[in-house]
Amino acid sequence: MRKAGCLAAVRQRSLLLWDAGVGRSSGTVDLPASVRAVTDLHWGDHLVTGAMDGSVRLHDHRDVRNVVCVFGSKVNGHTQVRVNRKAPVLVASAHAGHLLIWDVRQPKKPRSSIIAHVSNKVGKFDWGQYASSDHIVTCSPMESDVKSWKVEAAHMEAQPSPAATLRFSSYVASTLMSPSGALVLTAHADARIRVSALPRVGLPEDVPRATKSDVATMGWLEKKSGCRPGKQRHVLAQ
Repeated sequence: MRKAGCLAAVRQRSLLLWDAGVGRSSGTVDLPASVRAVTDLHWGDHLVTGAMDGSVRLHDHRDVRNVVCVFGSKVNGHTQVRVNRKAPVLVASAHAGHLLIWDVRQPKKPRSSIIAHVSNKVGKFDWGQYASSDHIVTCSPMESDVKSWKVEAAHMEAQPSPAATLRFSSYVASTLMSPSGALVLTAHADARIRVSALPRVGLPEDVPRATKSDVATMGWLEKKSGCRPGKQRHVLAQ
């Protein structure tokens, strides 16, 4: 992940940092031995890391060696972590089938907890960057559904129901929400990527087959010249 010309990657329980401007390493941050292994990181207004022991750490963006706080998750395991770009005080983390929403001002317990996928772990999740920052989409690699959750409803209810559910004919390996939140991009076990509309459940739009095997990575390509956020329909896949 990158922020202001800096790059960060993970290796076991270490963060590897680079200065993209000069193309060289700017140091390594070793997390405590209890972390076991860092499974994911995301760099928004903060650098957030998640680890196999279920812990989620918020790092000072001015010096990521300084840990501002540790979110006290009691759920073991961790697959993904994301900072809300529109409301940077909110952080989401996936633990097995649970999706936890954190407020960085109250790190001792999650703001809300969603049982997103009962029988399987949350494989990937994402939330919108602009008007839809209150919505999160989740998927599980052993299910053919993508679920949309309203974060504010999760804060008010013990276990909210999905705001919308998209059902497909093949397992969903990954999902991304478009910048506006109007569209959802999904990668499937049949090596196809599909674009679907939210919240109205309709027939997904197939993107031409990208590869002969599973799609490893994908993303939205945003145009900067005169395009408003959310109007882009360009997709990159690998």
